[in-house]
Amino acid sequence: CIADSFEAKEKRKKAISQIVAGKINDFALGFIANIFSDETKKTKGDVVEKIKRTILSTRAEAVTATLSVLAERQDLCSSISQIEVPTLIICGEQDIVTPVEQAEFLHDTIPNSQLKIIENAGHMSNLEKPDEFNMHIVEFLSGIAK
Repeated sequence: CIADSFEAKEKRKKAISQIVAGKINDFALGFIANIFSDETKKTKGDVVEKIKRTILSTRAEAVTATLSVLAERQDLCSSISQIEVPTLIICGEQDIVTPVEQAEFLHDTIPNSQLKIIENAGHMSNLEKPDEFNMHIVEFLSGIAK
């Protein structure tokens, strides 16, 4: 729910400039460094490489448009307490893109929410620890289906 800070917006603008200058490979390497846990980078090279290939196969215009939109998103934190549906928040313990503190804020603010922290995972916990990630989703959905 948090809008980008001035610094985060500047970082996104720098990434856009990097991509426009034809350095999408450099962008991909930096992005990969930030979204996976150290353990994943060491032990799941195939997963890391797949995401890198996905980034590199995406049109540069699509990547820069996404970065632009993210930089301009509005802060929605004041309205999340109005969420009335059961909500599952999953966060990787080593997520530096959306840190655990932000997930805890969401959990503390959204009524009827559940928070699951996945150890040794970063921003891509669904790919880093898919069995645990899926287990949390199944348990959550089973609980609200009753």
